[in-house]
Amino acid sequence: MKKQLQITMLIVCAFAQAHAQVEDVSIIATPTLSYNWFDGKSTIENGAMWGFQTGFAFGRYVELRGTYEQSFNMKQNFGAYESDIQKLDPNFKFTDRKIDVHKVGAEFKANIPIKNYAPYIILGTGVQTFKRNIDSMGTYKNQNLYATCGIGFKANLTNRMTFNVEG
Repeated sequence: MKKQLQITMLIVCAFAQAHAQVEDVSIIATPTLSYNWFDGKSTIENGAMWGFQTGFAFGRYVELRGTYEQSFNMKQNFGAYESDIQKLDPNFKFTDRKIDVHKVGAEFKANIPIKNYAPYIILGTGVQTFKRNIDSMGTYKNQNLYATCGIGFKANLTNRMTFNVEG
């Protein structure tokens, strides 16, 4: 499945035209690369994720898009909690493990165009899945809902291509 998704993404990136905002309905197909900071209590190390966004833009102001992201090589590190448990059992040691993070969601994007630049606001939600490989017990998976609220900045590079930065 992973290999199929990567091949599909490469084909889409190679043959899809990047787009700038137009006055009509347009189709969005955007590869993404992001760096995620997780809460310190989550035990998940910060790391890079890749994915894509696809959807529709309605004129220059409104976009509705679906998003997919997956982690590169993230680890779950319990080091911050190890000292608490070692007070009870000095020989205890947590084992760091690989964790796969997947996000699937939908977003509403409101553009505020100013000539060739456009700041924007994002609101969205989705499902975030964590898969941990536990040697003796197989794979442990849990899912939770997430909400997205952010701002961004878009610059038109050409008539049909944009560069976005968001957080």
